[in-house]
Amino acid sequence: MASNMTSISKAGKRLGATVALMALLAATGAQAGPFSEFESDLRGVYAVYRNALFATNQNKAEESARATNALAEGWKKLEAKWAKSAPPQYADDAQFAPTLTAAANEIATANKQIAAGELGVAHLTLEKIRDQLGALRVRNNVVTSSDRMNDFHEEMEKTLEHAKSDLTPAVIGEIRGEAAVLAYLADRIAAAPPPEARNSEEFGQLILATKASVKMLQDASSSGDATAVKRALQGLKKPYAMLFLKFG
Repeated sequence: MASNMTSISKAGKRLGATVALMALLAATGAQAGPFSEFESDLRGVYAVYRNALFATNQNKAEESARATNALAEGWKKLEAKWAKSAPPQYADDAQFAPTLTAAANEIATANKQIAAGELGVAHLTLEKIRDQLGALRVRNNVVTSSDRMNDFHEEMEKTLEHAKSDLTPAVIGEIRGEAAVLAYLADRIAAAPPPEARNSEEFGQLILATKASVKMLQDASSSGDATAVKRALQGLKKPYAMLFLKFG
């Protein structure tokens, strides 16, 4: 993610709030069945994971170490609680426990890379966890708000690749189609927010900002104005990043 997102990460300062969120989600999960309880536990740890992703991406050594150490501790508790007794949505998946272990290994590797000053490499290591969890859910026909967020991110990154090339009429035509897909994916995020975002004014503001950036790209690509398209492409990432950091 681009360096202009530095001002929104604040990973170190968010860790206290993240711990509180993890405690809240765990308490909520304790009153629910194992299906919801696991998803709540995972989202609590995933909030710390997002902070670790941002800190490593922005080359912030102290924040990266702090966030990834917290992630290691949270993941250790998650694995200890669920690896030997999978929740019902993953009960038939022989790779459930190995997936949790693989993620723990990635976290341990990332910690070593951070200690060695290899923050960029650590970021790529941590990104593997998102893919591992996504594959777990795909295998078991489970779809969460994180998957919808990841779908948007993947399409957005593909669209942003156009900024590296000449914005010819043909390229702008491709962007116009991709902007329509982004609008659809943003609507999917808005329609099914994560549990902690329900009735959240902040979530509403962040998703509106994300949708507005997509609308700007749609309008610019429809006009065929290459300068406007370039400006709209530059405006896509920050609103989504703010949404992902808090609710991804």
